[in-house]
Amino acid sequence: MSDLKQFMKRHGICDIFMRMLKVIELKRIQGFPDDYKLCGPLNEQKKFIGNSVETGVVSAWLKSICYEK
Repeated sequence: MSDLKQFMKRHGICDIFMRMLKVIELKRIQGFPDDYKLCGPLNEQKKFIGNSVETGVVSAWLKSICYEK
């Protein structure tokens, strides 16, 4: 954090706002529908999303495998 603050000071950046992304935002980034339910504490939900594969990729894999035969 101190490196970041020094960088900002050197480059005249004074109005940056950093925050953690919310679970709903992470789900959207990964292609999950908004109504997709995740259980458990927020840190476990974020871990699940971070370890997931974007849903469109899985769909494309399955379609490709089915059409190969």
